[in-house]
Amino acid sequence: MAGYAHYGELYDAKMGLALDVPFDIIDFIEVLQAGELETTEWYDYLNLGYKLTPAAGSDYPYGDLPGNVRSYIHVEHPFSIPKCFDALKAGNTFVTTAHVGAFGERSTHGL
Repeated sequence: MAGYAHYGELYDAKMGLALDVPFDIIDFIEVLQAGELETTEWYDYLNLGYKLTPAAGSDYPYGDLPGNVRSYIHVEHPFSIPKCFDALKAGNTFVTTAHVGAFGERSTHGL
């Protein structure tokens, strides 16, 4: 798994995304960090027809506390780490600042 943190905006990441996304080198882009959702770069690539999975990250200890932003991944039973990475790569995920119980689902299917 490979991807870009910090919304793909820091440290000339926009240029890296322009090279990595078309060649299918990366699997995800972090769109939720420190409680802020930034989708500009992500939507640009989705609008061009590329599939790029959204992710969330806390950037602890510099940004948020661990768990304040979350990536939930739907994994079929039985759970395994390889299945988790496959599901993330396939885009079977969503990002949120809420716990999964807020959506009325049980947490037995994901991370």
